Amino acid sequence: MWNQLTISSIGVQCFEHLYSLDEAFCAGTIFRELNKPFTGVCCDE
Repeated sequence: MWNQLTISSIGVQCFEHLYSLDEAFCAGTIFRELNKPFTGVCCDE
């Protein structure tokens, strides 16, 4: 298994706007910038 792992990196991401704990639980994230609700519509259309 370990010989199949790859190393990757991403740039530093800054998130500023936080949800309250209740809002975060419902949204599935504490960061407003990461809240991308599923709409069921394809982006390519």
